[in-house]
Amino acid sequence: MFIGNAAEIVMYSGPLTTAQRQAVESYLAQKWGLVSALPAGHPNATTPAGLPLSVPYAMRLIFALSKFMSTVYTLSTYSLANIANAVTSLSATPSYIWTVAVPSGAKGKNAILAVVFNLYSLTQFTANQYFDYAVYVDGVSQFMGDSVTMRYVQTATGNYAIAYGGISLGTNGIMGGNPLFFPLVLGPSASQIQIGLTNSSAYMNPVNSSSPGYGSAVLTTSGSGGTLIPQNTFTTPGTYTYTVPSICSAGTVTGVYVYLWGSGGTPKSTNPGGPGGFTSGFYSCTGGATITYVVGSINSSITYGGGGSPGGGGFSGVFSGGSVSAGSCIAIAGGGGASWNGEGGYANGGAGGGLTGSRTYNTTNNVFSGATGGTQSAGGTSGLAGNGSQFYGGAGSQGGQGGGGGWYGGGGDNQYYGGTGAGGGGSGYIGGLSSAAVTTQGSTATVTTSSTSSITPPNTSSPYYQSGYGTGAGGTGLVVIVPAIGTNSVQTGVSATLFSA
Repeated sequence: MFIGNAAEIVMYSGPLTTAQRQAVESYLAQKWGLVSALPAGHPNATTPAGLPLSVPYAMRLIFALSKFMSTVYTLSTYSLANIANAVTSLSATPSYIWTVAVPSGAKGKNAILAVVFNLYSLTQFTANQYFDYAVYVDGVSQFMGDSVTMRYVQTATGNYAIAYGGISLGTNGIMGGNPLFFPLVLGPSASQIQIGLTNSSAYMNPVNSSSPGYGSAVLTTSGSGGTLIPQNTFTTPGTYTYTVPSICSAGTVTGVYVYLWGSGGTPKSTNPGGPGGFTSGFYSCTGGATITYVVGSINSSITYGGGGSPGGGGFSGVFSGGSVSAGSCIAIAGGGGASWNGEGGYANGGAGGGLTGSRTYNTTNNVFSGATGGTQSAGGTSGLAGNGSQFYGGAGSQGGQGGGGGWYGGGGDNQYYGGTGAGGGGSGYIGGLSSAAVTTQGSTATVTTSSTSSITPPNTSSPYYQSGYGTGAGGTGLVVIVPAIGTNSVQTGVSATLFSA
């Protein structure tokens, strides 16, 4: 006689084998809380209820967690983002690359964290690169077995580490996309769950950065491919093209730094011509990009940057693509204006190509009046004659100086009836540079000096400056193009779920 309640009846189409019967017994015992009633040594006493042995362990554990843990928190869904902090090379101090707040409802409770993460960088992880990783709660490592951390070693060169596409990429990676499980005891004041890396064999950067690949002037090219040392210093007047290398001896190229000095203007007698301006900054571009550069000189030819008569200094500049135009301009260092000693009222003042067209003498009122400075797209005007153009400065006439030309050069400063004057310093344009852009105007001589070479351009302390260029003695311009070496950020993708009791 049966005395009791039948909670469930299961029917089968045929007799069960012993193994099948024991599986059913295990299923029913765990489902109804009767595991203690299973006989000692029962082979399926610990199999999660209702799941066959062939189901992956991770899936069985997730099923059990979702069934018996009262609350489930989705802490993070997978997407790549820059790591939160730089990972120092070979340091035992954890660098936390991912942090999430502990849900308020999970504080003071037991919990289990299921987490999958990997790393990505455009700069590839190399074979045998390694680091130790662990999960932390407020800086305290949550033990994985008998170890405080787990060491990961990259198997082959690649952009991903830990795992990618369900495949482990090294030893102690995440296998087959299955998550790692960490039992957590979250105190009432627990605030953060973290993934931390220690003892990394290589520095990991949290942001993209760039720096010049070479710290001094390079006058000739040598090598090729990964041994290439490209020429970066150009002083021959004219218009040329430069192809940005993809890789050089310093590393992978992410753009170029440019350093520009405009040409100095023509001096006259003891009056120095104005020096060229200085402009520099970073231009972001890919390997293989074409840059046109102009090295300015004292010449009326547009090809050479231009100048007025008797010879304002031409601009030095860089342009995207293969031509010189206002629309393709990246940066300009304007040329200096020429000086002139007027004689008998027939002064022929010159001007550089530019922004600071200085003063014009007004013969009617016997005073100096302002000449209009040039802009990027147009020349300045003279008080009498000799307007500048987009590319070069204008000549002066009786009693007047030439107007400043375009591309931000200095105007000439002439006095009337045998007086003295000196050229204005060139300025610059930085509108096409990506970052770190600066432009500095050259000095304008205000007194007669005994030396025609005493006025020098700005930033001659630069490690890329070559003596004698851009000076008020009429030296040509100077163009320096230095490949930029980039450091790519390391990113992490994290999928994390917290099962709270």
